Amino acid sequence: MSHIAAIAAAAFCTLALGGCQPTDQSDSEGATAASATTASDAQNNATGGTPTEADASLKRNASSTAAPGTIPLTPGVYVVDGTSCENPANAAWRVWDGQGLSGSSTRACRAEVLSRSGNTYRLRNSCQNTYDSSRTDETLAITITDQVHFTTEGVEFASCSTAQVPAALRRRLTGEGESAASTGQTQSRVTADTPINSENYAQVMEARSREYDRLEYKPVTLNGFECGDNCYLELTEGIEGAAPRTVLCTARQCADWQAVGRLPTGLRNTGARVKFGRANQVDGSGTVMARGVEAVVDLKL
Repeated sequence: MSHIAAIAAAAFCTLALGGCQPTDQSDSEGATAASATTASDAQNNATGGTPTEADASLKRNASSTAAPGTIPLTPGVYVVDGTSCENPANAAWRVWDGQGLSGSSTRACRAEVLSRSGNTYRLRNSCQNTYDSSRTDETLAITITDQVHFTTEGVEFASCSTAQVPAALRRRLTGEGESAASTGQTQSRVTADTPINSENYAQVMEARSREYDRLEYKPVTLNGFECGDNCYLELTEGIEGAAPRTVLCTARQCADWQAVGRLPTGLRNTGARVKFGRANQVDGSGTVMARGVEAVVDLKL
């Protein structure tokens, strides 16, 4: 009878109470896990955080120190800030083609981002030396001011429009006219300038326009010349999207060309630098017809 009573009691515990006490290892582990969860919740409540918030904090901290795949710099030719884009010294220019940073003595560079701190990136820049084609690695720090300015080794560089730079530098950027053996490329690296459908096109163009406006003598292409009561120079400014336009010209050269009434042979469609200013527009008798008209006041061929 006692044996039957024990069986009945066990059945009662199982059906009515869901088990009177832990009877095996899994029940013990469940109880231990529940205790651990309770302790964890208590600790989170004590510190004012939740598991989700703690995880998010860890992710934020990790992302701030993780090295990104590249740097937020627009591919282009860069010169020491304040230097002319038209004919920079060898030490005064760099080319960032989206893959590496090269100079006058290097090419086919590949940059790996090692770390980042704010806007400063530490890079391993592997380049082919132009003098013997050997490859050299260097570690450098580069601070990105914005999409078209950076600083390295205490020197600030600014982006140039490809219309402003010498043809040799344009080729360094685009890879046009260079063999795969000399560049380490199987195709052109980048297209000239920022694609119009790029998400940062407007910002890049605005920054380059500011740089162009800062130049005292601006690069232009000479398209034509004519004289009547006044002399006018037809030109295209050296910045993306510029259309040919006709500007009053009071520069000394325009006065010299007045008798012929056209550009000298060999100057059409060639580059020059002009200084813009203001001058009066007159009629044949010398009467001022308009004051303060935009004009080319000096010209450097």
